[in-house]
Amino acid sequence: MAPSLDTLRRFAAAPPPRALTGELRATFLPTAPIVLACLVALAVVGGTWPLVGKVFPDRLLEDLRLDLDRTEQVARVVDAVPAGPTLVRQEGGVDVELKVHAVRFRFQPGGRGEEVEAVSHVIPPIPTQGAQALIEYDPDAPAIARLVGSTRSRTPRIGAFIVTLPAIAIAWLLRVYRQRRAMRALLTRGQGAVARISAVRETKATLGPGRIQADLVLDDGSRHTVDHDLARREGRLLRERAARGETVLVLVAPTGSERVMILDAFAAPVEPRDEDEEEDWDEEMDDA
Repeated sequence: MAPSLDTLRRFAAAPPPRALTGELRATFLPTAPIVLACLVALAVVGGTWPLVGKVFPDRLLEDLRLDLDRTEQVARVVDAVPAGPTLVRQEGGVDVELKVHAVRFRFQPGGRGEEVEAVSHVIPPIPTQGAQALIEYDPDAPAIARLVGSTRSRTPRIGAFIVTLPAIAIAWLLRVYRQRRAMRALLTRGQGAVARISAVRETKATLGPGRIQADLVLDDGSRHTVDHDLARREGRLLRERAARGETVLVLVAPTGSERVMILDAFAAPVEPRDEDEEEDWDEEMDDA
């Protein structure tokens, strides 16, 4: 259940750092989002880690380096073409078995110095032993070399995208954690204040409900725009309060941050207060 408006007002009037009750934790720092993010990250990382372990030790990063960095080329004779394991891939919806061949070659980087031996992995058509082939290599690390059109890895380059799955899950977890930490800092150390709502609007989201944005003017004249994940009903109530010229209870983050939160937007519905009670509240906030 949401905290009452009286509870929120007493909380905002308390000097920082404030202690968070269980009721306030449940409202502002629910455990479900961080637990869900942890479970998803563990499941994705645990499910993809064996694949990542198979993909990346197989010289895939060296292929990406040759794709992205400046390379030099030289023509040399192929030394040996031993057959390798079978690679199954889809061609037109049909599984096709192709042999991956390890092609060994030697070359002198820049035509001088000691020879470097390297291996490329190719699928048919392949160069024959003793034939000339074009070699590309990294001039800063000549041992990283391959035949033009081949790979140093037996894994297709698209295998590198497997790492994006755990990366996305971990990035989401970090984002949820940072948001939770920022909210906790705002609750415990933010300064309670009152503000007037100058405008309320709803922003649309690609997925899920939109968010409510409100332009606020604090008593000291400073202006802030807050962005809350509020339901349509709560957004409508804020519009009605803005139309009536009512003030709202806010928490302003410590110096160095522009973060502001409308605290009483999360309060449980209450009966209207009389004017004397409102004046007492304003005096209490001024004293804080």
